Amino acid sequence: MKLPSTLVVSCLLAACASPVVAPNDSGSIGPDAGLLDGASNDRIDPDASRCIGGPQPADGPCRCQSDCAPDALCSPEAESRAARGRCLTGCSTSVPAPQGFVCITIADRARLFARCDARARCREGWACTQEGAPAHCTPLCTADAQCESGVCDRDSGQCALERAPTVGAEVGAACARNEDCRGRTCLPGSAGFTGGYCSGRCRVDAGPCLTDGFCYLPAAERAMGLEIGLCLKTCVNGTDCRTGYNCTPAGASSVCFR
Repeated sequence: MKLPSTLVVSCLLAACASPVVAPNDSGSIGPDAGLLDGASNDRIDPDASRCIGGPQPADGPCRCQSDCAPDALCSPEAESRAARGRCLTGCSTSVPAPQGFVCITIADRARLFARCDARARCREGWACTQEGAPAHCTPLCTADAQCESGVCDRDSGQCALERAPTVGAEVGAACARNEDCRGRTCLPGSAGFTGGYCSGRCRVDAGPCLTDGFCYLPAAERAMGLEIGLCLKTCVNGTDCRTGYNCTPAGASSVCFR
């Protein structure tokens, strides 16, 4: 059977996204869901000397409130777990977004996200996706150096204060819910993945995902500048796969697929 198409990959990413996998972004309800409601712009900066200097653009990096425009709120890395923090800027879907941005509604709240494509790239520690929305940048760290804390949890793509133990089943294992899987993504039986299939969001140019997994993204999406795919279990032949799955060619690799 053929690997999932561009549309199917996008739908699976949007439908399977978990608040643990992608906080504060499309397909999930993260800690920023209510930050713009009555938020104060005079938040005290604990150490103003650490501020980046602003105002930064919407979804730009920040450490202090003064790093963001008056109509935005700084959610630093320690709070948002997004690499280098982010300036949260509200918007209205009934009004055209500023050039270079798109207005996306999450949990009944609309916010500006940086647009991306093959030429407009995302900042370090972020990646281009169209999970449930027009192409935009989302936090997805792939290396410790991308995080101010010095710790990137590659299983989730979030920056962390300390390295946590690995929990959950490996890529390709059976699952019933996202929390069963190390990558916090369970591809469901309703999508044809018999017994569920542990996966995870991954960046196509960042090497193996999870434990020796292959980050699959259709060539058409890569040509558009999109970077986030699904992590699938690599294989040499059918004996490497669970019952009901075949070892299927996928570009430079082969993966266990339905």
